[in-house]
Amino acid sequence: MVATDGEYIRSSGRLLGAFEILDEIRARGEKVLVFVEYREAQSTLSGILQRRFNLARAPMIISGNVSGENRQVRVDQFQNSPDGFD
Repeated sequence: MVATDGEYIRSSGRLLGAFEILDEIRARGEKVLVFVEYREAQSTLSGILQRRFNLARAPMIISGNVSGENRQVRVDQFQNSPDGFD
């Protein structure tokens, strides 16, 4: 059985806390970086973030799987994008 986004978030105190903080950051319209210890969780969280916050695109994932050149492109995109949660 696949958990809903809410069930997934409620399954962990850390996730609950993280999403409370993300809600506050979103309300202020600020940018945010989220560091995830387990690569396996990155794509799941990316999808949840996109759905929960109605993002036009999935959040960028930067990990050891991303080549140095592509990593820098993603970092530059993040740094050069206008302020805002998206």
